[in-house]
Amino acid sequence: MPKFTIETEYMLSIFRHQTVEADTLEEACRIALEDDDWSDSKESHDGSGETYVSGAWEGDRAYNDTPLVIPDEFLSEDEKKAGTLIEMLEGALVLVRGS
Repeated sequence: MPKFTIETEYMLSIFRHQTVEADTLEEACRIALEDDDWSDSKESHDGSGETYVSGAWEGDRAYNDTPLVIPDEFLSEDEKKAGTLIEMLEGALVLVRGS
């Protein structure tokens, strides 16, 4: 029976609370986004995403050979949306070229 190595992932939300002094909310948001010190961050498992397949290979080792094409039903929702968008753009390009 063939063996496959399957890599699965889920997105984990990481958050931090910052108190910043600023004249406006916009300035406070900008300051918070520009701060790259995440030493006091926390994981939010409640907000984690779905589990999806991010890689697949024949055999018993990841990254050993050319990755296999993952069936759409096992991709992340973002990858499914990106694939749909690409298909739409390719269809629009065919229409433009055909005009």
